[in-house]
Amino acid sequence: MPECKSQVVITGYGVISSCGDNAQELYDSMQSQRSGVAPLSCFDVTGLPSDIAGIVRSVREKHQDKKADLPDFSTLFAITAIEEALNAANISLQTLANKRVALCVGNANTGMEKLEKGIIDNQHDGLLEYPAHKQSDNIAKHFGVLGPVLTFTSACTSSSSALGFAKQLLDNDMVDIVIAGGTDALAKTIYAGFHSLQSVAPQVCSPYDVKMGLSLGEGAGFLVLENHNHAEARNQPTIMQLAGTASSLDAYHATAPEPEGAGVRRSFESALRSSDVNPEDLDYVNTHGTGTPANDGAELKGIFAALNLQDKASISVSSSKSYFGHTLGAAGAIEFISALVAIDKGQLPSTLNGDEIREDCQGHHIVVNGLIDHKVECIGATNSAFGGHNTTMLARKSVSAIPKAEGKKVYILGHGSIAEQVGFSNGADQSLLSYEGEFALKPFQAKLYRRRMSTIGQYAIGASYLAFSGADVDYSDAEKLPIGAYFGTTLGASQVQQRNLSDLQEYGPTGVKSTLFPDTVLNAPLGNLALAFDLKGCSANFSDLGNEGMHALWHAFMDLSEDKIACALVCSAEDKSDTSDLVWQQMQVDEHRLASSANALIAVNEKDPRASRALAQVSEFNAARWVFNEENQQWDCAALTQLAAKPDLIVLSMVNAEQFEAISNALQTQFSTTQVINGRTYKESGIACQSLDAISLATCALNGRRFMGREVTLQNTSKPESILVMSVNTQLSATTCLVSKVKGK
Repeated sequence: MPECKSQVVITGYGVISSCGDNAQELYDSMQSQRSGVAPLSCFDVTGLPSDIAGIVRSVREKHQDKKADLPDFSTLFAITAIEEALNAANISLQTLANKRVALCVGNANTGMEKLEKGIIDNQHDGLLEYPAHKQSDNIAKHFGVLGPVLTFTSACTSSSSALGFAKQLLDNDMVDIVIAGGTDALAKTIYAGFHSLQSVAPQVCSPYDVKMGLSLGEGAGFLVLENHNHAEARNQPTIMQLAGTASSLDAYHATAPEPEGAGVRRSFESALRSSDVNPEDLDYVNTHGTGTPANDGAELKGIFAALNLQDKASISVSSSKSYFGHTLGAAGAIEFISALVAIDKGQLPSTLNGDEIREDCQGHHIVVNGLIDHKVECIGATNSAFGGHNTTMLARKSVSAIPKAEGKKVYILGHGSIAEQVGFSNGADQSLLSYEGEFALKPFQAKLYRRRMSTIGQYAIGASYLAFSGADVDYSDAEKLPIGAYFGTTLGASQVQQRNLSDLQEYGPTGVKSTLFPDTVLNAPLGNLALAFDLKGCSANFSDLGNEGMHALWHAFMDLSEDKIACALVCSAEDKSDTSDLVWQQMQVDEHRLASSANALIAVNEKDPRASRALAQVSEFNAARWVFNEENQQWDCAALTQLAAKPDLIVLSMVNAEQFEAISNALQTQFSTTQVINGRTYKESGIACQSLDAISLATCALNGRRFMGREVTLQNTSKPESILVMSVNTQLSATTCLVSKVKGK
């Protein structure tokens, strides 16, 4: 099998946190053992047992009097960090304009402060800045990024997930440069929510110590990634090679890690397999290390089970969270950068306030109370999150050509959908279920239902069950290989969030409930899916403003192609509430799109024996923004430039119907003999579900089947061999995928 090489390198980084506005200030704080976690005053914490956090005071104080006119603070943090990263990498805005550039952003909390003010203070205009992808879109527009823009929302693994996908984009030569990392801003709801879980320490956190509890923080960290040959061509020195990345799911608990660290172990082992790093090569691991009772010991067990070393003290470990707090969606990137900052000075980061290592963390070489001199060649970094998500990154100083086998073919095995009071699977002529009002999982599949399950979780599990059934995949098989899980949602569990905000408004910070808060994170439904179907493979969570389902499929495609998994569940879902309606009103979204719904599909690679009964093959993903060229008065989209062949049919699905004609005409200009059909003609898809609906529609068209009980009308061809699916979000960012007939069928 032909081989290509992976040589993805880091050429710049930037960071802003409570420890400083740039990398040098962060290092100065680390060197002086100064924590940025301090008393906060930016929002009311009355009645809570702690009042400290790692706040980015410089940005908040600068914009204190004009917050209403600004984007969310996470956008401002990100712009500052990216400017530093680009400067360090010697990349100008002009260079960005002339390169293929992608932006991968991790964000856990979205514009939560904007949501609080929008709902509680009736500042509805600010709701425009609430959705997670709006932050990414703001950043992309600021730097003129017209290529792929993806938003990762897997809570505290968001930014490390973004870095992992950035590596895959470069490994597949889809872009020249990726700006990847994460940004997050604290808000009252988040601060109160963690207190409701009784996980916040009254003092600055000290991971691994007998003094337990976490400290919260905010900030941004971004890295510039490119292939080594690209960096060499512009004489740019490299900082480190990103040698391996991986992810996994625990399928254990909504908020607590698996006690033996099994998910962390699987993630670390997968990262090692995808790289040329051996356990004995590692000098240091920067751990997630929250300081909470459940995390630290379990994480160390998982890491060292993967390394399988005789001497647990042979590799130094530490957690950087005592410097700047747990920065949630930005944590993976900021903590990774903190390691790079120290390593650049020939040192290792430490954990502050380490007085007495607790029993389940003993026997390791934990760096505490001050940087230590250490020559480093190779490091690891781990992160974990609500929903049982785990990520691992491996980096080394010397750049090597890591063999990478040619990608495996990826197929769709089955699909399911719940919407419009019915449920369908695999293009069946008749619906498989019907319901009134909102779908309830318990009457349909009681064994998959858990008490107090969110509406969006019930929809997601129901649609996924239909997809598994349609694909004839036994998810309950105890001997099965780990199945990957990928999820897309615009606003997450908006009904739960609405109740959460109502409690905050009525009772203050102490009124936020521990029974509600975990479900407000955007990846909570993915955690529900993992628990329901025992999914323990690779994972990622996406939010967009219409393309999230296709982004989830794109990531699944990458992992399946690289043979990190052989089978994947891809799902998108949303629910409807008064809160979500207000957000979409600000986005000027057609009210007919506002309904609870979910869809799912099962994908496998060619190694899976079930691939022989596949419905379709997927390939050639891309993404870019539609822009209007004033010079030639035409709409252009760079996502179409790399198509290998002309498709027989185009399925176009857009959030904003009023722009359909213009984009359809632009596609017709480029593909003059190819029919363009409107995906929304066959189903009034919800925002989060439109892109996967379009994929399912294309799969039905290839196989001459109905979609949601409706005939697919074709004009120019009765038997298409290949269909280009394009989903366009509210910001005119398009994501494309080629869906083709399976050869021999």
